[in-house]
Amino acid sequence: MRLTKRGRAVICVSACTGAFIFGLTFPYAIYASAGDESWYPVAKWEMNEKKGATVLKDSANSFDGRIGKHVVTNGSYHYFSRVDQDTVRPAHIDRIPDNDTLDPAFGDFAVSVKFKWPKSNDRNLVQKGQGSPVGGIFKMKTTVPAQGEAEGYIKCLFRGSSGDSQVVSYGYPKLNDDQWHVVRCERTNNGTAMFVDGTFVDMNTTQPGSISNDWPIAIGGNSYCEDTPTQENQCNYWHGKIGFVRWFFN
Repeated sequence: MRLTKRGRAVICVSACTGAFIFGLTFPYAIYASAGDESWYPVAKWEMNEKKGATVLKDSANSFDGRIGKHVVTNGSYHYFSRVDQDTVRPAHIDRIPDNDTLDPAFGDFAVSVKFKWPKSNDRNLVQKGQGSPVGGIFKMKTTVPAQGEAEGYIKCLFRGSSGDSQVVSYGYPKLNDDQWHVVRCERTNNGTAMFVDGTFVDMNTTQPGSISNDWPIAIGGNSYCEDTPTQENQCNYWHGKIGFVRWFFN
């Protein structure tokens, strides 16, 4: 979807306000979407499966996935409890199989996640790819105090053919307050940006390039751990609730 001139004007008012509040530069704010979810929904996992469900449903284009057996469903959200009862197959994550349609390549790309995060250690919310694979990765996760980062914030990493571009929610109140929040991260021709609860909070003008890999989308931790149990110390399992994950192109 392409925005009209009128739409750009409205969006600029919202985004520019956020830019001035958080000390961001003006040029990016002109083109920022302010978290506009009218982009084309490639997939919408609303996490509204009933208790005992095993299939994660996509309400947009039927990119359905598997619900891990340790993930609790209740019709409103998925609760990721990180109960380590199965040392062979932890099954703490939701996973959507790889599909070329889910890879943004060089196009405009956004991911929105609604979550409720209690005070806990660093965890991964959603990702496609892990480490530095061929084709790059997208990852949304918490900051890591053990690595010298302030606790309580969310960061998004876009790692593509041209390098890394990361945005972080510093400057916004801490998000590990056990309240519902929505974080949207996006990549456009202008770089990458983050919006928290509809507010423009960070930008990075570095363009990461193409992102197109052969990995599944993992929600709630690293998919590699599910396939290789000996690497459980690297799983980065999310501990909390997720109300939706939405995948957008523009």
